[in-house]
Amino acid sequence: RIFRLIHSALLNDLFLMVLVAAAKRLLSRAGFSDAESLFNALMCGEEGMESVLPVRSIARLAEQARLQPGLLQELRQAAATWHQSALDAALSHHPAFAADFQEHSDRYGDRLPEELKIETESFRENPLLLAAAVIRQAEGCVTVAGLREREQAVRREAEARLAAGLARHPLRRLAAAWLLRRTRQGLAHRESARLDRARVMGMFRALARALGDGLCRQGAIAAAFDICHLTFDEIKDYIMGTSVLTDLKTVIAHRKDELGEYACRTPAERMILRGIVYRNFIVQRGHAGHQSAHRDEAGNILLQGIPSSPGTVTAEAVFVDDPAAAPPVAGKIIVARMTDPGWVFLMAAAAGLIVERGSLLSHTAIIGRELGIPTIVGAAGACELISSGMPVTIDGATGHIMQACREAA
Repeated sequence: RIFRLIHSALLNDLFLMVLVAAAKRLLSRAGFSDAESLFNALMCGEEGMESVLPVRSIARLAEQARLQPGLLQELRQAAATWHQSALDAALSHHPAFAADFQEHSDRYGDRLPEELKIETESFRENPLLLAAAVIRQAEGCVTVAGLREREQAVRREAEARLAAGLARHPLRRLAAAWLLRRTRQGLAHRESARLDRARVMGMFRALARALGDGLCRQGAIAAAFDICHLTFDEIKDYIMGTSVLTDLKTVIAHRKDELGEYACRTPAERMILRGIVYRNFIVQRGHAGHQSAHRDEAGNILLQGIPSSPGTVTAEAVFVDDPAAAPPVAGKIIVARMTDPGWVFLMAAAAGLIVERGSLLSHTAIIGRELGIPTIVGAAGACELISSGMPVTIDGATGHIMQACREAA
């Protein structure tokens, strides 16, 4: 029954695409020359956006830790030693924080980077990961009030422009209000479905961990975590005695070797093949998207992406490939090939976002708008041309990205 519910999410996405196109077309016909930028600004600051709640929750934890130096020091010591007993001791000394910490784990423990991989360890399974995330946020200056004000400021300005532009057009004003309300609802449902998807994966992750513990105790596999290298059918058949695989340890060792080889590859955004999948890949010599990335005659970087959240910012770029090992991003522009919902904790502290993949309805675009952060997605080639430490200017209203001079940065 769980998987039948996916049809609701697909229908919501279908209607959402229609609503977005209709809303932007209405704004354009109403005479707004920057209809797309205005639309993005109008989508900011939606209180019912469930995917923003984990950010506010962890920001609230970070505020508490920031205001209590003793607590923050104990959390750092626990993270440095990576001992659960040290974290338990820190929480026992600060019961109010411990209650909020546990509430975050219960509600949002499955919202983290790579949350749809069954081998990913969640905040709920390892509270030390959550403590490390709180420490990262505490080292910045993000606050719940600041997040809300940043979101609402963009939306207030956009709504004032919309009201002024449609003051003499009551019918268009009514149509715009209806379209925007429905679009915001669709976006909220889309993000809620994503969070629910992470929670469902958390259920499967817990099931896999329990099966792994059982097989490990009986000597079928070397470590409980090794179960992640088997399929559910292989596990079921082995337990029921119908499997053609009787030596699971050898199978797991082979797949670990394959995984090491795959880790060195960069997957193509699109693959074309003919016949037997693993034997007949058609190699693509070029990528049309990279036409949006180039340098001018002076050697300055010029890129064009999809404008997703308005605002102009000049700051130092920081390339992030693995969010778990990301360098400090506070006040910097994150550059990434792609993101997933678990990156939201990094995004909250950033000054801007540039992502090679994604669309106007991608999670990066939606969260960028909700957080009021200038955001550009679909900027193919950005990771090759922009390196960490490079000063960059982005315009989230037009999708323009350009290298900035050091003085401007």
